[in-house]
Amino acid sequence: MKTALHIGIILLILAVPAVYCGLLFGGYEGVGDGNDYAALARNITTGKGFSVGHVYPLALAFKWDIPQPDNIWAPGYPVFLALLFVFLGADDTAAIMAGIFAIWLLTLSGYFLGRAVLGPTGGLLTAGFIGLGQVVMYSALEGTPETLTGALLTFSVLILVNRQRFGSVAVSAILFSFAVLTRYQIAIVGVPLAVLLVERHWRLTWVAFAALTISPWLVRNWIVLGNPLFTLQSYGEFTKGMGKFGEYYYTYRSFVPIGLLSTVIHYPFDMAKKIIGGVLFFSQAFPTRFNFLGTVPFFFALLRVGRLESAKRKLVLFGFASAVLIIALSSLDGHHDRHLLPLQVFFAIAMFIGLDFIISEFPGSRLAVALATLVVFIPTRAPYQEMKLHLTAERCAESIPAYRRVKQFVGQDKVVVSDASDAIWWYADRLSIWIPTRYDDLRLLMARRRCDFIYLAEPMKFIQKLEDDEIADFVASTARIEDFPGPGELFKVSSDEIAPENFAFHGK
Repeated sequence: MKTALHIGIILLILAVPAVYCGLLFGGYEGVGDGNDYAALARNITTGKGFSVGHVYPLALAFKWDIPQPDNIWAPGYPVFLALLFVFLGADDTAAIMAGIFAIWLLTLSGYFLGRAVLGPTGGLLTAGFIGLGQVVMYSALEGTPETLTGALLTFSVLILVNRQRFGSVAVSAILFSFAVLTRYQIAIVGVPLAVLLVERHWRLTWVAFAALTISPWLVRNWIVLGNPLFTLQSYGEFTKGMGKFGEYYYTYRSFVPIGLLSTVIHYPFDMAKKIIGGVLFFSQAFPTRFNFLGTVPFFFALLRVGRLESAKRKLVLFGFASAVLIIALSSLDGHHDRHLLPLQVFFAIAMFIGLDFIISEFPGSRLAVALATLVVFIPTRAPYQEMKLHLTAERCAESIPAYRRVKQFVGQDKVVVSDASDAIWWYADRLSIWIPTRYDDLRLLMARRRCDFIYLAEPMKFIQKLEDDEIADFVASTARIEDFPGPGELFKVSSDEIAPENFAFHGK
């Protein structure tokens, strides 16, 4: 009877994100990452392999041809999406179903790990906190891989919580490697995982299997790109949002590679300012992982960590150490608080361990603790997040038909430069380049015959940034497609009068 009750509660928890995402998902915005993951998955299912049809101008600085294979994106989530696309077709419905399925995996991983450490009730509480969490559901609606990464990471740890043998250690390492191949940043938590959760005599085995699992992808990068660790982030992520170049994504939207070493040498103050800004950003974003109030028992558990039994102590320390490492990396890299999402299960378990401490140490406040526990589950970001998602869905309902109409005017082998380039690749299935920040870089693309059309989702925003002579040049270099119904404007590039030798190429 008790087992049936638990199954019923779990099924109810799993139903909530399915309904939530089904009602609030309206597609992906023009430059949303979900477009890239979905389009990569479509390329895989259609036999084009792991190749992108949407590139940043920075990508062209390294390899001046289109399309360009690269590993800006980790392969795990596109492969996961592709499995569903094979059966359901490559569309938004299948993409959101994959996101919901990833939430289910994360929820179940939380249930089993919570049950192993906290008992049956703890497993249900953990599953509820994950499956009903707004931050978790938002990630699925964005189409990003963090929920799948978190599930793989949690299952990897779950195996280690039980008795460690050669086979279980090997499977744990393989699952962790899959998590890394789904979200690269998670590799940094491999250090506390190996130190805290893998028994000393199995660490070398765990590291060896993890390295062997990742190595084929590194070999692939070496063959295709000439560098096993090559990623465009190495040449631009560190300057993103620095404020030095007048455009948040300046490096990605230019032909100028700026790596970490060059950034530190030439812009040390701006780099330090960005890191401090990142720490401040995460200090505000971190409490949302716990629905705000849950940070209190989380840190209470951390303060009492020395009094915990081995498994609980290790998980609390692992959750805290991993959070510190991810925050440090993301403050240096891109300021994305969703990078913390793969740790959501460990945060939840540590939070409930802290609540248990509070109950035991302050028995007279059981009612207050019970009420506080209930508050932890209240969607404290409502209705702001839901209103934001609703507005996003409305914008998508208007813009997605325009993206799809681009396909009717642009040939299969033609390249579109756009301020909605991600969506052009996914919804129009056309090669695309993110529109450069500098107009001279856009002229260079036209001069080198590297783009055939320009689609502007927000034409006035583009025009307002141009000088008078640049506006005149744009009018002379393009022809507006009069019968394109919009929204947005589509232009055909007429580059016959542009001499390529008049422009110096800024890249390598």
